[in-house]
Amino acid sequence: MKELYQRSVDLDESLHSTLRPFQAVGEVPLSEKVNELGGRFNRLREYYMPNKIYFDESLQNSVACGIRYAQFCHKATQFLVSVMVGVSAAGV
Repeated sequence: MKELYQRSVDLDESLHSTLRPFQAVGEVPLSEKVNELGGRFNRLREYYMPNKIYFDESLQNSVACGIRYAQFCHKATQFLVSVMVGVSAAGV
């Protein structure tokens, strides 16, 4: 349970850092944050999937919902970053 919680917190911190409206100058580039978000998502999923049988059904449903949300956020952020890079490259 402790490991599941820690991985969930890591993912939440990465989501917050990546999705917040203001990205400060000097911070890690957004594209790197998106990659880190993907890595944290994968680490949570890789831990959870083989261990989920040990958690009660209510917790399984909550974690599965959180994983789907994080996956959606990661894919949406990847798309937005690719659009931003394309617009920047085009000089728009």
